[in-house]
Amino acid sequence: MKLKLGFVVVSLGVSLFLSGCGGSSSSATSGSSTVVSHAIKAAGVYSGTSTSSSYGTIAVDGVVAQNGRAFFFAPNQGDIYAGTVNETNDTVTGPLTAYAPVGYQFPDGSSVTSLSINANTVPQSTLSGTFSGGGESGTFTLGFVSSYEESSSLSKIAGTYTYTQTTSTSTDTLSITVDSTGLVTGSDSTGCVYNGQVSLIDSSKDAYDVTATITSCGALNGTYKGVAALTKNVTVDDTLLIGIYNPTTAIAQAMTRS
Repeated sequence: MKLKLGFVVVSLGVSLFLSGCGGSSSSATSGSSTVVSHAIKAAGVYSGTSTSSSYGTIAVDGVVAQNGRAFFFAPNQGDIYAGTVNETNDTVTGPLTAYAPVGYQFPDGSSVTSLSINANTVPQSTLSGTFSGGGESGTFTLGFVSSYEESSSLSKIAGTYTYTQTTSTSTDTLSITVDSTGLVTGSDSTGCVYNGQVSLIDSSKDAYDVTATITSCGALNGTYKGVAALTKNVTVDDTLLIGIYNPTTAIAQAMTRS
């Protein structure tokens, strides 16, 4: 299954606390690697659709890491959903936090809100269920992307990744570099500066923990956490799917390896 590449930024000038709660997995940190002792079965890279009365049917991509940290985003419509999911048997719940695109609101007038999800997982196959929040509700069906079953390592993710977004008035480019220790540095054509760290979660699966700080970027300034995964657009591991978030801002993007 091929991902729908896209770039979404949500930023708000308000202070709201993240709604995601702790998941059912436990972990122990050792150096740059986090070994998950009870990974959730729903972990994976996903691509599919969601349907609601407000937006109709839209494309959705996302990552659920072994420790339960997750993000989903709609490349064409602009919403981002992020937080930590819980799993009991084959049922996945949570609240996540839903972020509306810059300048937009959800049907109830909110720009950041709690999103309730209730989903069933068929491991390494599908994640499907219902959601509600922000004055809307709907269903989603996501297919498992097989690249998640590949191994992860800091040497594997090391490289330079770019994303270019063209509008009717400008062309903006973001470039980040991950070195062999997981250190992240980068900048974009508007002057924003990105620094952070990528860490392993489980070396047998293709997902990474991410922390980041953005500076010189106005409303986007701040510290973030999130997850990332390598996947395939044309060739193996040519795309970095990454989502980071904090209480007021979320960023999700599919970046091309240079």
